[in-house]
Amino acid sequence: MKKLFVVFMIFAITMAMSAGGAQQAAQVSGASIVTAPGTFPVVNQPVTLKVFASGSPSIENFETNEFTKFYEQKSGVKLDWQIAPPNSVAEQRRLSLAGGDLPDFYMNAGFSKNDEVLYGTEGVLIPLNALIDRYGFYMNELWRDIPDAKSMLTAPDGNIYSLGRGTDGVHSNFQPKYFINSDWMKALNLRMPDTLDDLYNVLSAFKTRDPNRNGRTDEIPMITENPVGSGTNQAIAFFANSFIQMDINGFLVTANHKVDIAYNKPEFRQTLAYLNRLVSDGLFDPASFSITNAELRQIVENPGIQIVGSVVHGSPSFFYAMTSERQKSFDAVAPLTGPGGLKLAVYNPHVISSGNLAITNKCRYPEVVIRWIDWFFDQEGQMLHRIGREGIEWNWAAPGELSYTGDPALWINIGAQGGSTNLFWMQYGVAGYNRHHLQRGAPPDRFYEADGLNMRLYEVTRDFYVPYAPAQYLPNMYFETAVLENIVQPMNDIANYRSQMWARFATGDLPLNDTNWNNYVRTLDQMGVQNVIEANQRTYDTFLRNAGR
Repeated sequence: MKKLFVVFMIFAITMAMSAGGAQQAAQVSGASIVTAPGTFPVVNQPVTLKVFASGSPSIENFETNEFTKFYEQKSGVKLDWQIAPPNSVAEQRRLSLAGGDLPDFYMNAGFSKNDEVLYGTEGVLIPLNALIDRYGFYMNELWRDIPDAKSMLTAPDGNIYSLGRGTDGVHSNFQPKYFINSDWMKALNLRMPDTLDDLYNVLSAFKTRDPNRNGRTDEIPMITENPVGSGTNQAIAFFANSFIQMDINGFLVTANHKVDIAYNKPEFRQTLAYLNRLVSDGLFDPASFSITNAELRQIVENPGIQIVGSVVHGSPSFFYAMTSERQKSFDAVAPLTGPGGLKLAVYNPHVISSGNLAITNKCRYPEVVIRWIDWFFDQEGQMLHRIGREGIEWNWAAPGELSYTGDPALWINIGAQGGSTNLFWMQYGVAGYNRHHLQRGAPPDRFYEADGLNMRLYEVTRDFYVPYAPAQYLPNMYFETAVLENIVQPMNDIANYRSQMWARFATGDLPLNDTNWNNYVRTLDQMGVQNVIEANQRTYDTFLRNAGR
């Protein structure tokens, strides 16, 4: 820590001297408050910006975080933080917008494409196109290399209302996955499940045969959580695809590009019945429908002895510190074959996301925000804010080194990641393009180590999930404003209603009989679900035409 402190102090002094020189030059030239694109600091006088941001269980304190302080010195921009808990960020963002006390910008606040269009056309969020063209440097450089990236952020009216981030990590497109405790499997001499019936037998063995060998019935065979920003429980998303194709939002697309929903079909009812059987028999923790990520980690990382047998999630890093020895026990399970022979992965391709950073009409210095965020699109900015400190968490790769995908490597991990830190932003992706494939693959004996996580996720995704991707899927699309105005409220109401009903059916709070199921389907119709389907179909048809399909 002493070495780190010295490094940051030296940098702070250097930046202060640079800032003074830049400010003096600005006074002579009459330049604006921002400096030339691609240079630092980004302003010629100190600026404080108010930001509304989602918290992260991996970051101890944004305000005192070493990277935050480092970038304040480098950029000349100080942030006034308003942090919302991850499990309530969408609600608190809505309150913020409704109350009128807007921040200068929102960061990782859960804006959907629909939110962008609505608040953008209302003028609450400002268009970024001209700001990007004039003040962007690294982002414009990146978009010259990846032309589709900019188009994926552009709303139907031609405006960009938010910035996002992209990834080449194929594992990000297959969420959630299923991880099972292989130590328990070996202790009980069990085979990895291939079907839903196989899994039921495995979980029953976890419950009754004392795999943690403590003489107590304290095992939790399976657990998960609701992902942030989605009303779809991860277990429901994963297991539904053993009965019917369904993405994380409940949609399916047939072979002839017809859009429909899965969650009013008899096959989806079978999904809920299967999960209800697991809950009723003590094999699936009903707390999975209400706990936060922090609570999930606390349960899985139970001190003293391991009590969890399997977790539905995107990566072991979401439920275990990667420095823990126990996380090495969790191996991926391929999608499971259902009673009708279906075996599909949950596929949600999002090479370029949006909604990570949006500037409000209350911001006095929107050009400063663009200059501030621009460095996050640079590879060095990505490395320092997401991966850590050069020479401590990572190093640039030597010439000739290859990544675990066989591509030329750019950097290598040299330090463990996982848990919570106050040194950098630990995978808190604000914007940019995260080229995971440029990391050098760890040797085979590092597969279960913290520095082998990307290789581990890449390989399990390639081997267990990519072969079961659906042939057709609904991309993440922008709706036309006129279409969106008619369906946004029904979409929100339906999302809230269905998530509540799924939890009630799965946990047994509401019996899954014909009367209750028919009432559920009838209520969806009354709420306008067919209008939502039709709006998605029209938008998808336009997407296909524009893509030349």
